[in-house]
Amino acid sequence: AGVTPAELLKGIIYMGAWGKFDAGDLQLADIAIYNTVETPESIKNQGQRVVAVGGPGTLLYANPRKHYQAPKFAKSPKIDGILDDVEWSTAPSLTGFVRNTIGRQYADKQSIAKIGWDDQNLYIGIKYYENKMNNLRTLQTKHDGAVYSDDACEIIIVPDNNAIKQYYQFIVNAIGTRFDTHRTNVKYNPQWNAATKKNKDSWTAEIVIPFKSLTKQKVVNGSTMRFNICRDRQAGNGIDNLSASAEIGGGFLQPEEYDYLDFVNKLADVAGFEKDLNKNFVEDTLTLLKKKSIEAEKDTNWGIAILRNIEKSGSKMTKEIQEAKKLSGMISAKVEELQRVTTKKQKLNILQQNAQHWMSWMTFSRFILTKSTALVLAAWIKFRQIFQTVSAVKPNSLLSKPMASSWRSITQPV
Repeated sequence: AGVTPAELLKGIIYMGAWGKFDAGDLQLADIAIYNTVETPESIKNQGQRVVAVGGPGTLLYANPRKHYQAPKFAKSPKIDGILDDVEWSTAPSLTGFVRNTIGRQYADKQSIAKIGWDDQNLYIGIKYYENKMNNLRTLQTKHDGAVYSDDACEIIIVPDNNAIKQYYQFIVNAIGTRFDTHRTNVKYNPQWNAATKKNKDSWTAEIVIPFKSLTKQKVVNGSTMRFNICRDRQAGNGIDNLSASAEIGGGFLQPEEYDYLDFVNKLADVAGFEKDLNKNFVEDTLTLLKKKSIEAEKDTNWGIAILRNIEKSGSKMTKEIQEAKKLSGMISAKVEELQRVTTKKQKLNILQQNAQHWMSWMTFSRFILTKSTALVLAAWIKFRQIFQTVSAVKPNSLLSKPMASSWRSITQPV
């Protein structure tokens, strides 16, 4: 009395009965035996609860199973893909979807699910957050096609806990194309319905599954099934492409790893149950945020130190800039002086060129003048010779008296 299954298993292990069990053979109160070489600490870091350690390389631990309490709806919600019916407010939100990897790794793009029921049907409403709505993949338009290859919602139900392998799978993509199967029997085509809607930063789905498509047993207050709500995400190009509400650590079709769906007439404290249901997700998220806050604080301190160094460097640079300005002013003055000298030199060159032109002209003029003087002198000599030759002529007989007088004055020697 009062002995827990974990303590009981501890006793069995310590008594040497460990060799009787193989991996996966034993299922007792959500406690499974796994063969692994990992240490208990590494499993703890993955979010698992260690129960007992057996022989070398063998570890026994429990994967936590959630119990979702689905309230009975007073009225059937309208299946239109819009989660605005008042009935959904009476159902607790299920979130903290994890990637299909070993250990608890939450998906970056989270999902929120709500479940309810009435005497005839099971109702599921889901919101998938998505920041790349334009990248949604919705290629499948044929019933029972490869709908799971699109951005899609998968609902897997195990109606009978005593027949864990008898699961039913329902898939709908973001444009409402459906797929259904009973285990691997794709010819299973039950009556069920789904509607979807694309929003700005999410897409939503509403699903109704008649109980007669799942079981012959009447579902009443206190009934229990196993379930898993999964997400096929293609919009992220391989990032968070598979996530689920249950921690399955692998493919979606592992019904022994699913959580429990408990049917109740009414939840007295929806908010309280919702808080407890998502406790691990909230705590882990807060821990992660705290870690990031510490890292951000370190980055902030580092940034402040960098800014201070920049400020010091800035003061030094200010002085250097001032000195540079002074040097720039001196350089400008030198440039102006050089320009003035250059201008004077240009003017001097022009004067020198003009002087050379004048010297050339004067030389030429002197040459012309010398030549002209020589010619005039030669002409004068020649002229005198001519008149001296004709001086013997008696001008009185040829000229009038005034002209003869003038003639004699010209021909007389100087």
